[in-house]
Amino acid sequence: KAAVAEIPVIPGKDLTVLEVVQALQANGGLKIQTVKPDPDANMCETMVFCTGLAAGHRRRLANVVVRALKSRRLKVAGKHGFEGTKDDDWMLVDGGNIIVHVMTADSRRHLNLEKHWSTNVVKNALEELSTLTEDNVEKIMSKWTEENPVPIEYLEKRLEGGGEDDEKALRRVLENARRERKWS
Repeated sequence: KAAVAEIPVIPGKDLTVLEVVQALQANGGLKIQTVKPDPDANMCETMVFCTGLAAGHRRRLANVVVRALKSRRLKVAGKHGFEGTKDDDWMLVDGGNIIVHVMTADSRRHLNLEKHWSTNVVKNALEELSTLTEDNVEKIMSKWTEENPVPIEYLEKRLEGGGEDDEKALRRVLENARRERKWS
């Protein structure tokens, strides 16, 4: 069955993983993966990870999911419906049962969230955080950040302000696709 660019309007019905994945694929999302987080995390049923080439492309991918949530009259987060409007390398749409992460290839590689959410990291953290008190909060949070640091490469790139131009990469991919269509 062919992928659809927009998710069908079915008021009040939660989005399905298949609907989200097909819409992301139809809109040019790359390396789409799904992860079922530990149920003890009480986060969502499924996380969907997707790479977008340029800031505008990533926003479009996030907006496909946001438009579907709004059209189904489901809850959306914040003014834009997704988090990360100022941080173009990672946008997050919380659809309740599904959380969609739209990221740059570098952010995905550096943060490796697919692996993070598919292990018992969450369960261990929840057990430890359940013992938080005013007296031990600093100690537990320091230990947690030591054991789960943000990768230095990711921080360096964020401080530098970017790296290579994703817009150029997107233009190249689109131009190649146009050429292929012209000759087929």
